[in-house]
Amino acid sequence: MAGCLRRCVARRGGRARDPRTSCFYARRALELTAAWMYKHDSAVTLPYQENLSALMNPALLYSSPYTDFSPLGVDGLFESAEAAEIVSILRSVSRTAAA
Repeated sequence: MAGCLRRCVARRGGRARDPRTSCFYARRALELTAAWMYKHDSAVTLPYQENLSALMNPALLYSSPYTDFSPLGVDGLFESAEAAEIVSILRSVSRTAAA
């Protein structure tokens, strides 16, 4: 797998030539990762919609499986600054995914 990745990167010159292409593939990678997580992790249930904005909803951090480990959800699992950063990142992703 690593050899295949190196060949692909070498063919592309190590980076995408167009920023729009980079954005497209970054979003696609995020969509595939979220879809894989919801498909293969039985502890995580699909939200009300299957679009990227719903899948990356920060409110999900305050429900199961996070509350199974701490009643405070993500706030009880991480330091205050780290939890705030995680929520901020997800809000940003959710906003831009909806746009």
